[in-house]
Amino acid sequence: MGATLHHNQAAAPRYAAFISYAHADEARAALLHGLLERYRPPAELVARREYLRPVFRDKNELTASHSLTDEIREAVKASRKLIVLCSPAAKTSRWVDEEIRLFRKFGGEDSILCAIVEGTPETAFPPALTEGGREPLAADLTGSIAFGRREGFRYGMMQLAASMLGVGLDALVQREQKRRQRRGAAIVFSALAFAGVMGVSTQTAIQARKAAEASRNDAEGLVEYMITDLKTKLETVGRLDILDGVGSKAMEYYGGQLPDDMTDERLARRARAQHVLGQAALDAGRFEEAKLQIDGAYALTREVLAREPDDVDAIFAHSQSAFWVGNVYDRMGRTNEIRPYWEEYHALAFSLYERSPENFDWVMEAAWGENNLGIVAKYDKNYSAAAAQYQAAIGLFDGALALRPSSESARSEKIKAIIGAEQVALAQGDYARALAFKRQELSLAQDYASENPSDIAARANNYVTQSNFLWEYNLFLNADERRVYKAGPLKNLAQLNAHDPENLSWARYYYWHLMVSFQLADTPQEQANLYNQLMASAKTAKADQITESMQFYIDAASVYMAIARGDITHAQRICDDMEEKLESHAQALAYPEIILAQLYSALGKADAARKYSELYLTRGHSSRLPDLVLKRAQAHLMLGQCGKAKQALAPLLPFADRAHPHLSPILKCSA
Repeated sequence: MGATLHHNQAAAPRYAAFISYAHADEARAALLHGLLERYRPPAELVARREYLRPVFRDKNELTASHSLTDEIREAVKASRKLIVLCSPAAKTSRWVDEEIRLFRKFGGEDSILCAIVEGTPETAFPPALTEGGREPLAADLTGSIAFGRREGFRYGMMQLAASMLGVGLDALVQREQKRRQRRGAAIVFSALAFAGVMGVSTQTAIQARKAAEASRNDAEGLVEYMITDLKTKLETVGRLDILDGVGSKAMEYYGGQLPDDMTDERLARRARAQHVLGQAALDAGRFEEAKLQIDGAYALTREVLAREPDDVDAIFAHSQSAFWVGNVYDRMGRTNEIRPYWEEYHALAFSLYERSPENFDWVMEAAWGENNLGIVAKYDKNYSAAAAQYQAAIGLFDGALALRPSSESARSEKIKAIIGAEQVALAQGDYARALAFKRQELSLAQDYASENPSDIAARANNYVTQSNFLWEYNLFLNADERRVYKAGPLKNLAQLNAHDPENLSWARYYYWHLMVSFQLADTPQEQANLYNQLMASAKTAKADQITESMQFYIDAASVYMAIARGDITHAQRICDDMEEKLESHAQALAYPEIILAQLYSALGKADAARKYSELYLTRGHSSRLPDLVLKRAQAHLMLGQCGKAKQALAPLLPFADRAHPHLSPILKCSA
């Protein structure tokens, strides 16, 4: 059994479960109550003596009371499980909160089961569920788009039943599937026998086929629900590996069934299952396995579309298959094979959009279609086409936001399109347009963080966006702007790092921003303060918080500080150690050679500085990002190539702050 009983160890609990719910959710609580008590577990599970009844559900309102009644308190204590129906109403219910806290004292955390009947985890979880940083998983009782509300509710009930019985959902589904198949076979046998006696075999055979089909549909519905719902839950805890066994069993079930023998609905279900399994394999880096699953789904949805070319569901299903085939090629680095699939996705998405331009989902699909073609054009270095595609995508995402202003998905996808447009502008050398796109990204991140102050991820994204802006475009900022973008993210990222020291991403962003700020320090004192912060944080960091590449930056800062102290021997020793590790850093960093060149230049080692400057230039770092253009100019300067240094820097000068300390040596050099 999954839960550990902390109460009444000597006697068995009187109730299998206590349903905690807000009065507004009474109808759904009653439905769940009935389904659980009527559900008969497969025979092999009964031996465990873990039953789904009786279930306690209070039928009285407590709005006039000041505390839980004695009856409810006793029922909570006498229940093996607590099932919390989560909804916006439950989130504001004092009584649901009290029942959760009371049960936690006696039943333990593992015995609390959650089910969302309306809303999302953010809008539906009562405070008692999430206090102390808890992140509960929840069954979905809101209904399913794929199956209809009634079936979706039933499948959610199955998930709760599996937890109550202490078995995996896949095990319960398999047992349920076998039982339904036996029931279908029994119906078929009885019907045929009756037909032989009554002489009406045609009618009974039709009924038998319908029963068998219903049984098969139920089984396949459970398989699909299990895969899709389970993937969503496992993503939140980073355990998609658990899906592998479920996926193998699902494919065993489907094995041997020919598409010609399957209805459109069954083909679509199988395709959806293969989509999910392919995505899970893709996330795990198993590209060939992912391709096999997604290619299979593509063939199935193509068959459905050929049968029903005007059916909206068929068009949508095949559009998703086309997208995922292209996505697999993208992730595999086979970029020359993406175009036909993403062009097909684009055409199908636009056919949906043109049918219903006020449908939010179809607007989003059309926007993604444009964005994907922008990516393909960028791969082909057709920057004019890419710029047009990205601009079209931004316009469509704006249209989606007009239809649904609160959509986080539309906002985040618009930002991705803006970043793509910025990259294309940089590739074209259009710094004015690139800077404008970057400022749009900054503004959107700032607005969203301001509108959602409790969303820590949104705040973190805002600070990281500001930090990247400082690194990438510092040449275009005046001294006051540089100070703002150094101080703000530094303070805020430090707070996030202190809030959750286990979050590796936040820790690394904090160290990165310290290093960027260190390089842009206006005074020796500011540089020393930043270095002290960096070293203090590094001393307390866990081993996996500081990557090899981050250690390279820390070592570089140590060289500069040793030079400032006059400890040249120590600085030289650090440089020599960094030089030995150069090749490993070359894989992780964009420009380790130029850092070494600058360090040796600061040490007065002109030959070594020239050696690494040449290496940096010959390795072909061709990015037009302003900070990296500056580094190429600095490499030429260390080689004594003043004219080439100025030539490299020329495209930036119309936008650059000429008082920037890193520009001065290049501007003052003479050929």
